[in-house]
Amino acid sequence: MAKCRNLKEANFSNIFISRLKEEIPISLKLMMDAIEDKHITHLDLSHNAFGPQGIESFEQFLSRANHLENLDVSNCGLSPKGGEMIAAAILKNEHMKLKEFAGTRSRLEEEGLTALADVFRKQKSIEKLDLTQNGSKRGLAPLLGSLIECKSTLRELYISDNKSINRAIPELVACIKECTALTHLNISDLNIKRKHISQVADALLVASSHNL
Repeated sequence: MAKCRNLKEANFSNIFISRLKEEIPISLKLMMDAIEDKHITHLDLSHNAFGPQGIESFEQFLSRANHLENLDVSNCGLSPKGGEMIAAAILKNEHMKLKEFAGTRSRLEEEGLTALADVFRKQKSIEKLDLTQNGSKRGLAPLLGSLIECKSTLRELYISDNKSINRAIPELVACIKECTALTHLNISDLNIKRKHISQVADALLVASSHNL
């Protein structure tokens, strides 16, 4: 690994299926240490159930990986605490500008999504965001609010299957209308109430005159 000076992408997806929970952080730390001095732009850690304990193995990497643009931590059992840990580590990095982030099926809930919202609000660089199935009602409001700060960059947004979005309808409508670069949007299975349908539909009509 040390000889791979031009390494840009690290795909560690689905590799810890046979290790004990206690072993994963140690193994993951060794792997992350091996790429810490590389100009990694894409890091895929998806489908590894390491949870918050495993995040401790790459917090330092996130705080120093200035070139990182694409991070995938989908289906890693992050939990709200894990989302907060990842956000805190990224916020220590003044130079990172994420373009793509995926954290599907990670049980981030309100606290995790709210913490990540701080990242997107500060960086103002996200282009593709996939937070499908994270089980939050209130957490979607700060998340969508933060994305308005990325209105010139956000192209793809996937927030389907997150319980109910009815407490975040104003933020959803504003996000759809104001993010003029948006081309792909998935808001399925959010249990939108009938009284909110017309507001969302009107926002979609506005967006269709842009790029959606």
